[in-house]
Amino acid sequence: MVNSHPIAPFLMVNSHPISLSSGKLTPSLFLMVNSYPIALSLMMKSQLIALFLMVNSHPIALFLIVNSYPLTLFLIVNSHPIALSLIVNSHPIASSYVAQAHRVAELAFMGFLFFLHRNVMSVISVAQARRVTELAFMGFLFFLLRNVMSAISVAQACRVAELVFMGFLFFLLRNVMNAISVAQACRVAELAFHDIFKEGDQSDSGS
Repeated sequence: MVNSHPIAPFLMVNSHPISLSSGKLTPSLFLMVNSYPIALSLMMKSQLIALFLMVNSHPIALFLIVNSYPLTLFLIVNSHPIALSLIVNSHPIASSYVAQAHRVAELAFMGFLFFLHRNVMSVISVAQARRVTELAFMGFLFFLLRNVMSAISVAQACRVAELVFMGFLFFLLRNVMNAISVAQACRVAELAFHDIFKEGDQSDSGS
């Protein structure tokens, strides 16, 4: 009873009714009535319940930490019963929780996008590394092919040189053989004419 305003908070914690008027607990109670906020802090079974209330048509903010159990709070403030649960329809608490849930969802979605982006970049990096490896291997093959072609070109040049030299030798040999043939023909002709003239001389002397 403060300033002619009856305030009887009753809490249901783990299915055990607890009355503030009982002498079993020694809570520190700070009350500001007549359109002023009421701050109520309790220590119950080593569980911290921080309850902040705005009375007389003011928004009610409720923060509870109780062993992850659902908590139902029944309050009689200024002769008006107010039933608050974890889902508070049409109250700023719900909007704050929804905003926090939206923010968490946004962060989770952004994290998922960054996860996808990182995976995509990893895939792109792997693909680029494979491409670089392929290009390097192809470049090595082209290098080998160029060296082989160079070797083939050198071998062909050597073969051409050999063939040219051999052709030149055959040309010389043919000329030599032609010269020999001409010389032989001339010699044969000389010998033939010599024999003819010799036989003519013998016939003249015999007659």
